[in-house]
Amino acid sequence: MYKDKPIENAEEDLLNRADFSNSLADAILKWRHKESWIIALTGDWGIGKTSVKNLVVNRIKTTNQDTRIIEFKPWEWSSQDLIMSAFFTEIASELELKDDSKKYKRLAEKFRRYNYYLNNIQIVASPAIKVIPLLLGVLLGSSFFIENFPDNSSLELLPNLIIGILTIWLVFFEGLGGLFKSVMDRNEHLAKENNQSITDCKNDIAKSLSKLNEPILIIIDDIDRLQRNQILTVMQLVKSNTDFENIVFLLLYSKSVLEKKITDVTQTGHEYMEKIVQVEFKVPEPDMMLLKKYLIDKLNLILEKIPSNNADQVFDNSYFTDIFHQQGLTSYFTSLRSVYKFLNSFEFNLLSQLDNSYLEVNFTDFIVLETFRIFEPKLYSAIYLNKDLMLGKLQNINNFTDMSNEDKKDIANTFIKDFGSSRSVNLLKTIFPAFHDYIQESFDTNSLEEKLIKNMISHESRFDRYFMLNISVNKLSTYRVINFFENLDNDESTKTYLNNIYENNKFDSFIEHTFSHLDKIPNNLINKYFNSLNYLYNLVSDEGMISNKTRVSFLFLDSLKKFKNEQYDILSKFIDENKVSSLLPVIYSRIEKTSENYSINEHDTNIIRGKIATNIESFIKGQLEAFVKHERRVTFLLFWYNYDQNSCKNHISHLLYNPEDFFQIYSVFIRTSTTVSSYGISEDTFVDKEILSQFISLENFEQLLTTNSNNSVNDDEIEMKKLFYKTEED
Repeated sequence: MYKDKPIENAEEDLLNRADFSNSLADAILKWRHKESWIIALTGDWGIGKTSVKNLVVNRIKTTNQDTRIIEFKPWEWSSQDLIMSAFFTEIASELELKDDSKKYKRLAEKFRRYNYYLNNIQIVASPAIKVIPLLLGVLLGSSFFIENFPDNSSLELLPNLIIGILTIWLVFFEGLGGLFKSVMDRNEHLAKENNQSITDCKNDIAKSLSKLNEPILIIIDDIDRLQRNQILTVMQLVKSNTDFENIVFLLLYSKSVLEKKITDVTQTGHEYMEKIVQVEFKVPEPDMMLLKKYLIDKLNLILEKIPSNNADQVFDNSYFTDIFHQQGLTSYFTSLRSVYKFLNSFEFNLLSQLDNSYLEVNFTDFIVLETFRIFEPKLYSAIYLNKDLMLGKLQNINNFTDMSNEDKKDIANTFIKDFGSSRSVNLLKTIFPAFHDYIQESFDTNSLEEKLIKNMISHESRFDRYFMLNISVNKLSTYRVINFFENLDNDESTKTYLNNIYENNKFDSFIEHTFSHLDKIPNNLINKYFNSLNYLYNLVSDEGMISNKTRVSFLFLDSLKKFKNEQYDILSKFIDENKVSSLLPVIYSRIEKTSENYSINEHDTNIIRGKIATNIESFIKGQLEAFVKHERRVTFLLFWYNYDQNSCKNHISHLLYNPEDFFQIYSVFIRTSTTVSSYGISEDTFVDKEILSQFISLENFEQLLTTNSNNSVNDDEIEMKKLFYKTEED
């Protein structure tokens, strides 16, 4: 593993940062001025600020061992109060630890006393202390009340209760032990020092510091990783101690991150830091030649230690050189952190491609793909989802006709625009020559046979192998969805496509990609698109809390919103072409409830409702057998009932009074519910008497049931009679 941690000494310096670090260390050692010196060492995350700091510390220790170096870590403390207290405690502890001389011990004691003053100011101002007079007042008042009303024995518990509340309050806010200890320590120190003021204490520290022969270096690293209020606390600490002599503050942070965090309406973070920092040094950019050499050396070591029987076939030095130097691979590696991040991932994933000491991928192609995966994950996923585009096999969805060159070029350029970047384009074109050929003529020197032997990603049989650990196989290509849109006029092709995505578990991906690319639907095929959703709705299951049918209905409604000016025309035509679609009652109900989300006025909404009800009425009257078997029969029936109650009720009653139709209509009201429990899945069949009673009184129905079942020899009909009398206990 390549550990992404700061270097500790010059021997580990791979990027020639020692000269800069030594110069900074020497400048600190030579500082001899009144007031402190505040230095900022800035740079982006991963650039090596902490490594430079370590080199500075080593240089100072080597050059002048008398210099006191204190590294304060504010991120170890959660609140502002704790940070302030820890700051002075850390200084005092380090001064005592590093030196046995009386000079530093006395100075440590002064810092510790200064900290006691500050702590007790905080304690006096805390909510716990402020509430003590109030609670004590209540306590004294309760005692007086008890003395004057001795007969009320229940009041005797009141003082104990109040003492308990006081104790809990103190423990909750400060910690009772810590509170009393701070007060006792404060009294002890104030007594010793004849009640010095806090200003006197600070002046005493300043006087001692001025007598030192060498500065004290206080280092605060990773300030940019703190929360805003913590950053401001640290900066206030530094600023409030600028009048001390012989103290050098070295602050390490990412300038852009920190300044963004502390910017507010009163001033920018840049303005704020300018008032504090006296001199800023930016960590020099790494020597790119050294960084490239380090990366190449490590890649060579990886290649050498992989026990591959086909290493000569899967690694071509000229191909690697072209990728690395000419096509821009090095632009991804600008710091040791980026190199370490890549190497760890690359080596681990490359090992997974070994099968009986046979490397299943091309070494160089895998480098490029892993680079994309780590630094451009969006592009990495898009490559996998657009296999046909990458391999030059882009065709219309029905596979009967090839796309025109102009269409292929448009799609390829769109892909680059949506997913590529300036540093990835040439790499993309190099490892996928057929993709390059869509845009301009490419010169692919490798035959298909050579690509297969070399396990190159541009060979169709090797492509999926590169993604086996990182990409879900259930993802759908963006351009497959677009091609689906473009071929909606072919009904058989549409049905085949939708069957395939559902059977191959790509339904989720289809829902996601379809909504994102609705603007790609040709205008003349918009109604075909909504018809395809109707087919998909009938295809998918209705199981689960949010079933696939529900998700299709949401897609239908969300898609409808996209076509704001054509919503009524789309729905009207959809109703005409799908007269008894199960989607229609669901769609109408949603539009009615959230009418503000649609551009269909009330008049047109009523027309749509009437057309749906009329179609349902015709369906029930003309195709009774199909109706009673329909999965949405109750929904259909209630939709018609709510639109034209008298007409619907009269027709159903008429059928019930007809012995030939009785049991068919009765079956409409027999429903099944599914219950999932710790014991498993159970189903319960019952008669929905609440809905049935809307069409006929239960007394009249019971008479008809008795009459018709007495004349029946059909076992199913006899069971239907028993079901009517079934109770919940049964």
